Amino acid sequence: MDVSELKGDLDELYRSRSSYWVEGPNPGVQGIAKIRMQLPDDPENPSATKPQRCSTHLGFEYYNHLTLTNLGCTCIPKLLDCALLTQKEGDPLPGGFFFFLVMERLPGCNLVNFGDLPMSERDQVRWACAKSIRDFYAFRYMHDDPDRGNLMCYIIDLEDAYQINDDQEPTKFMPTLHYRE
Repeated sequence: MDVSELKGDLDELYRSRSSYWVEGPNPGVQGIAKIRMQLPDDPENPSATKPQRCSTHLGFEYYNHLTLTNLGCTCIPKLLDCALLTQKEGDPLPGGFFFFLVMERLPGCNLVNFGDLPMSERDQVRWACAKSIRDFYAFRYMHDDPDRGNLMCYIIDLEDAYQINDDQEPTKFMPTLHYRE
């Protein structure tokens, strides 16, 4: 991708890629790497953009993954590793952030043809989704981006999630209120 094509559209690039552990304690373990990189406001003049150490989305996503993984939450992919690097000369924004968040790769199938599945299989998917949301709420978390693309019978894309720090009962999942097309 040519970064100059993105001029004025965004200040951060996000991609996800399949990965697997090559060295260390878990060789062969499969994961998904989410990659975030600060982009210059004007790709033709990167020096006009002040490099940042990280972004708000990056911070929320990392904190939420780390916290929920440490709490033993089973409705999100576990955090396996992360790295926060600084872009070097030749990168889109020297001095800007470059972040890798590696989480476990989860089993499953594409539900693009959900409507073609037998009713019993669709009901199993619905129950699995409802269970994930209830489990997420039980950890006293909410998600401000409950788009169906962020639910795979696991809760993903934790940059828009937040922990509720009060003594109230955890939120109860109500499909008509908490699910949107």
